[in-house]
Amino acid sequence: MTVTDLYWGELVAFYTHSDYAGLINYCTDKLTQDPTHYLLYGARGKAYLELEEYTKAIDDLSASLLLNETYGMGLYNRGIAYYFSSNYTAAIDDLQAANQQQIQVNVDYFVGLCYYYTEQYESAIHLFSSVLDSAQADEYILECRANAYTVTGQSQLAARDQLGLLQFHLDAIPELETINAIDSTPSPVAEVDTFWSCFTEMCFLSQTGSMLSGIYILRFTNQEFYVGKAKNISNRLKQHHRTYSDIERIYFKAVALQVLLDEENATIAHMQRMGLRIRNLKQLSFLDLFNTHHQRRWVNQLDYSFISGTKYDNQAIREKFTNQFKSLQQRSYCNELIRLLSAYIEATIPNYLASEYNYWSISCLPKYLKKDKCVSRINIHAVPVLSVFEENDTSLTMILFVSKLPFLTHQSEKGSLEYLIDHLPSLQIEFKDAFQPQTQGDELTLVMNQGDFEKALQIPIILASCRLFNLRMMNRTGNEIGHRRTVWHCLDLADAIHQTIGSPQASERIP
Repeated sequence: MTVTDLYWGELVAFYTHSDYAGLINYCTDKLTQDPTHYLLYGARGKAYLELEEYTKAIDDLSASLLLNETYGMGLYNRGIAYYFSSNYTAAIDDLQAANQQQIQVNVDYFVGLCYYYTEQYESAIHLFSSVLDSAQADEYILECRANAYTVTGQSQLAARDQLGLLQFHLDAIPELETINAIDSTPSPVAEVDTFWSCFTEMCFLSQTGSMLSGIYILRFTNQEFYVGKAKNISNRLKQHHRTYSDIERIYFKAVALQVLLDEENATIAHMQRMGLRIRNLKQLSFLDLFNTHHQRRWVNQLDYSFISGTKYDNQAIREKFTNQFKSLQQRSYCNELIRLLSAYIEATIPNYLASEYNYWSISCLPKYLKKDKCVSRINIHAVPVLSVFEENDTSLTMILFVSKLPFLTHQSEKGSLEYLIDHLPSLQIEFKDAFQPQTQGDELTLVMNQGDFEKALQIPIILASCRLFNLRMMNRTGNEIGHRRTVWHCLDLADAIHQTIGSPQASERIP
C-alpha cells in the first residue's frame, strides 16, 4: 500500500462522516511530517471549502497544485472556491482546466453561472442548455437561462423557460388553494328595521349623555359617513371637528365599554351592506359588499359580475390630483389608456362600483414613480395589481400581479402553457415575492405590451388569475396590521373610466 493510498483511506473516513474539523486537524498534523504531499493540502482545502472558508481553501488548493499541477479535483475545487468568492474569471480558468484532466464531474453548471454573472450571456445559455438537456431538472439554472434570453432579446425563448418554472411549484397547490378559499362567515350586523332607531342625533343629547361611551356616526355634506367608537364621545368629537370641516350631522348610540369594538364592527358592516359610502379604511370586510355567493360565482364563472352602490365622489380627494389628470390628457395615448384601464377594471375588479376608493384605487402620473415613467397604477391592499409604464416610443407596457394557482392547476392537470406565447408574443413572466406578506406568496408577475394586454384579458387562464388575485386582495383589505393604509386615488381618471364602461352590464345589479 502506498502512502497516498493510506492517506486516501483515512481522508475518506472523515468525509463520510462530514467531520471537516477532524479532517483539517488530521491533514495539519500529517503535513508537519510530510509537507510535500499534494493530497494533504488538497483534502484540507476541500474541507475549508465545505466550511465556506474560501480564502483558506484557495490557499491550500493552490499549494496542492504547486506540488501536482495535473491534480484535476484540486483545480475543480479551487474553481468552486473562486466561484463562491465571486472571482468568476479565475473560476472559469480552473474549471475548464479541470475538465481537460477528464475528472468525473460536469463543470458546465458552474462555468455557465460564471459566464452568466460576467454578462457573457450567449456562452451561459449554451452551457445552461447542456445542463438542462442532461435530464437534470434545475430551477435556478432554468431561471438564469430565462433571464439570459430576456437580456439578449430572445423574448419567446425566455417566456418558454419562465413557463417551465411552473413545474417546480406544483407542490404549492394545496397551500394556495387554502389561502384562496372564500370565507363564508358573514359579519354580525344589526337588524335593518332597528338600526337607525338605536341612534340619537347628537343635538338631542344632554350634557351628561355627551360623556357616555358609545358608537357614533358622522354624516358629511357629500353623503359619506364615518363610524367610530369612543370612551368619551365629547372629547372624541372635538378631535373630529378639528379634522373635518364638512360634518353635517352626528348620530350616537350609548354602548358599554366592553362591547365597543364589536358594536363598531357591526355598524360598519351594516352600513356597507346598505350601500352607504363610508370613509373608514379599517375594520372593513369585502364580504359585506360582495358576499360568499357572489364571490364563488366570480371565481368559477368568468363572465359573472355583480354591481352595487353608487359612484364615489369626494371633492377634497378630487382636487389633489386634478392637475395630474390634466397633464395626462395632454398625452397622445390618454384615450387608449382609459379604454384599456376600463376593460381591466370591468373584467377583473369585483363590484368595482361600490368598492372604489375603500378597496381599490387608481393613481395618475404618480410623482414618486416619475423617473420610471409610470403613467397609472391600480392598487388593492397596497399591491399594484396593474401598473402602466410609458416607453421611449410612447407605447405602453403593462405589469400585472396575478395568482399562481390557475397556472399551476393547469400545468398539473393539462400540461404545457406554451400556447400563451403564440397568443402573447411580448409576454414575460416573473416568479418573485415582491409584496410579502400581503400576497402570502401567491403572486405571479406578468409583463406585456399594450396590444397583448387587451388580448390577455380574453384568455381564460389569465383572466381567472387576475380575478382570483384581485378578489383575495380585496378580502384582505381593511384588516391591515402594523401599518396604516394610504389611498392615492385620481377621481378624474376614475370618472373617465366609469364613463367609458357606461351603465354596468352585470349578471346581477343592485341599485
